[in-house]
Amino acid sequence: MKLTASGLLLLGVWAAAGSCAQAADCNKDCLEGIAAAYRAAYLKHDVTLAPFAAHVRYSENNAQMTFPDGTWDTVTGELDAPLVLSDPASGQIGIYTSILQRETQGFLAIRLRVRDRHITEVEHVIATRRNVSAPPVPMGDALQYHRDPALRAAVPAAQRLSRAAIRQLADGYFSTLQYNTGEIRGARFARGAVRHENGTLYNDI
Repeated sequence: MKLTASGLLLLGVWAAAGSCAQAADCNKDCLEGIAAAYRAAYLKHDVTLAPFAAHVRYSENNAQMTFPDGTWDTVTGELDAPLVLSDPASGQIGIYTSILQRETQGFLAIRLRVRDRHITEVEHVIATRRNVSAPPVPMGDALQYHRDPALRAAVPAAQRLSRAAIRQLADGYFSTLQYNTGEIRGARFARGAVRHENGTLYNDI
């Protein structure tokens, strides 16, 4: 089992949102097409390339900004193939990728909220060697980091967890991090589980 902090971050965001109204007008293929359009627009600094709503709520590293701003102004390239997760039930998309801002490498997590086939919310969480919190956070080499292709594989229906079970695992993971007492709170980890954070592999789960 492989976990990423950014992956569980977006699972937690979706769970906290609590909105499971069916977005019947935009299924998995529709959402992932919008995700591809967003990436193209972002990399070319051109909002006309993706279906944005008239008003877009945008934040980067928890700071709300005018859209487009932040790394929309500075991104110069994307590294490796992104991991895209779509949730038609809530109309949300998670994208995990790595980018360049000229010579500066960064690991980027994106959450998009889609309503009526238009992007209404954009949330970025980005870490770079020059933009991390204190104390310093270890950063892997984004040029060398490649996600396990198994992360993109569809889980057979019979093996899938319910939404409630996924939410419990995400909440438990963050409770474990928050209290940091060594107690596992509501999360379950497979034997041999590892985690990746900012391109760095850890075996401490």
